[in-house]
Amino acid sequence: MIELTDFKVEWECSFKNFKDAVMAAAKGLVKEVEHIGSASIKNAKAKDIVDVQLGITTFEHADKISSTLNDLGFEYVSSIKQDHVPFHEFDYFEAGWGKRFFKGIYREQFYNVHVRILNSQNWIFAHNFKKYLSNNSNAKYAFMKFKERLATSGVSREDYSLIKDSVIDLMSIQF
Repeated sequence: MIELTDFKVEWECSFKNFKDAVMAAAKGLVKEVEHIGSASIKNAKAKDIVDVQLGITTFEHADKISSTLNDLGFEYVSSIKQDHVPFHEFDYFEAGWGKRFFKGIYREQFYNVHVRILNSQNWIFAHNFKKYLSNNSNAKYAFMKFKERLATSGVSREDYSLIKDSVIDLMSIQF
């Protein structure tokens, strides 16, 4: 079962601490850090995981970023090479949606770290989805209700993500 938690102010503080640490450790390779995902949206339920996107200029620096994140306690998930491309099958590849993905714990908080090219299609998509839910109470309410029902349905984490992606695709028509 997927466990959703009521919004925690601590998620914002955890994000700020992580952002400061990664910007200092990355020595200029990371150009921007954004708090994304449901845990970044005030009064939204979320898994107790802070999602972060790191903006870089090129994947040529991926090894250096990987080393920096490893030093901070993160594990590289090599099987994830890109984000889901809206309105396409899960395994569809398209330039502009590439990423490197890391997961781990920093200062007792779980994180998913999405390393993307700054201002690429997937960077903008994540940014705009957060902005849309943050500024549209009806959309936020509907999406949170959907997530709650899906989380308690007994689906696996993988199926939860795939089903959620399809709903986000439909919502993206609005942003």
